[in-house]
Amino acid sequence: MTDPFIAAQEKYENGQVKSYIETQLNMFINPLFERNLKFKLVQWRYFKDDPSDIDALINRNAHNQMYLTVIENHVSKLISDARNKLTEESQKIEQCVIKKHNSIVNGVMREKLDAKRELTILQRLNTMPEDIVYTVGEFLFTKRMRLVLIRYQFAPFNTILCKVKLPKLKKIARCVANLVQCIANKLMKNKSIMASFPPNSEIGHCFSYARECPARLRETRTKTEKIKEIEEFADKASLLVRSVDKLGYPVNTGHVQTILLRIYHIIIYASKPEFNKRARTT
Repeated sequence: MTDPFIAAQEKYENGQVKSYIETQLNMFINPLFERNLKFKLVQWRYFKDDPSDIDALINRNAHNQMYLTVIENHVSKLISDARNKLTEESQKIEQCVIKKHNSIVNGVMREKLDAKRELTILQRLNTMPEDIVYTVGEFLFTKRMRLVLIRYQFAPFNTILCKVKLPKLKKIARCVANLVQCIANKLMKNKSIMASFPPNSEIGHCFSYARECPARLRETRTKTEKIKEIEEFADKASLLVRSVDKLGYPVNTGHVQTILLRIYHIIIYASKPEFNKRARTT
């Protein structure tokens, strides 16, 4: 294994940084040196008696040495500040590693408790009439709990969309695609959220997918494929909402959760049997 200091030294010497630093410093240092000092000293030593010339050389040299000390102190401060900043970055990296480890451990425990608690609540709700559940939900449920309830009752959505005709499925898909794109557009307004999405990651690809969601619609698909398309759109939207919630932006989370609830409600209500009856002919 290569020693880190040796690797850094080789990178410094083989790169352009060393020559660049030398060039910039020489721009300040070279003018400090006295031109033709050898001959000026010879002239004064053998041919001049006036001490003013030698005094001027002494004073100029002393001044330039102090000026060089000022430059050295300034460069030293810049390096010291940079080193302190790197030390702070190192501490932040270490803290992030510790927090991620603790988050994983706590998350597993919390997920088990939440799943158990949510399952108990959902099982109780299933014993109540649907209209009472929705009425109670409007007043007592958080948006997150409503989303959990909907996914628990209806996921996957192909179980409720299988009786919907293809023309209506196409309308649902267009509506859902526009709302998924709306979620992506909402997130774009927060630079901190966008900077938190790693490039070339699952969430990064999901965001790109959401931005282009309407363009991904395929009008020629079969009924089974169209249902799968709607399910995929809803899953992408759900992943984005969960990711924003995980990052800890409550205002943005509330906005996108509202849009996701609209997506779910459109799918659920459009699939209700009373809205999919054949038109009676008189």
